[in-house]
Amino acid sequence: MIFSENKWSDGDELRPYIPISTSLSFRNMNPAFQNAFGLFIRPVMGNAVVERLQEIYDAVVDISIIREDTDDKEIKLLYYGQRANAFLAYWYDYDELQVLIGDAGIKRQDSEKTKTPYKYQEHSLKEGFKQKGFDALDNLIAYLEENTDEFPEYLDSENYTRTKDAIVRSTQEVNGYYPVNNSRLVFLRLKPAFRVIEDTVIAPRLGAILYNEFKEALMQDSPDEKYLKLREKLLPVVVFYGVRKLILETGSLTDRGLFFTSLKGGDGSYMSLDPVADNRIAMQADKAEADAISYWLLAEQYLKTAFGIPPSNAKKIPNRDNNGKKSFWA
Repeated sequence: MIFSENKWSDGDELRPYIPISTSLSFRNMNPAFQNAFGLFIRPVMGNAVVERLQEIYDAVVDISIIREDTDDKEIKLLYYGQRANAFLAYWYDYDELQVLIGDAGIKRQDSEKTKTPYKYQEHSLKEGFKQKGFDALDNLIAYLEENTDEFPEYLDSENYTRTKDAIVRSTQEVNGYYPVNNSRLVFLRLKPAFRVIEDTVIAPRLGAILYNEFKEALMQDSPDEKYLKLREKLLPVVVFYGVRKLILETGSLTDRGLFFTSLKGGDGSYMSLDPVADNRIAMQADKAEADAISYWLLAEQYLKTAFGIPPSNAKKIPNRDNNGKKSFWA
């Protein structure tokens, strides 16, 4: 845990991230901190980095040194970790934090001086906590990636995003073709799809011999220029096929799905989320597939020039059956 009762000091430990009241006790927040840390931060960082982070936190005596504008890389990592933990804790356990749970059941907190917020205010707060929390988690991942010399433990994490022999290696490469706001979290969701596309689409099209040579070349410190150029040509193919796969499987590149947001009138006005129609999702997937095919045709021209492999004349390009709405190999 990177928040503790002995460093709480009437909420001073949390106040740099969220402007809370001095009456908020650590005992009430502790379950929320633990839930957010275990569900979101530990899986992303990996156990080895978490242990290092815990050692850093335990060594801190004065919590005022935990800030972003510091030259101490360990303290800066702790700042990003605490920031993500704080916002995600408030978002994930928001409803529980708003009620009193006791022997008399569950009661809504209220008083003569203060009242609970309106529904639209609650929705806005929860969405704000969620967005800030996942943005902070994304910054945490980015910071670890940029400082692997200081935190080599992260290299062994299963979520380390830079894989040397992968065709798509970073969020920047994805963002160059499909806008994901440079989100490492979205990239982590796309990684399994990219791996499947490499094995089931790219490998059969290149053939086993060339594909193995290509992969072995990428593992070298100084690959032959023709293999680097081939990765450059195949990169958008994998990106768009991967995007298509994830959209069809989940309805979105994020964990939230696709929704329209609208403000509904009535008692206490509230925000409503209306799911996007299936045909809109299918349209996005079809567009990604069309882009993937277009880039594959460009890759084929390079394969002919650099490797002497003639174009497949669309024999290995998925075609669309507009009647049955299915893809097939022509």
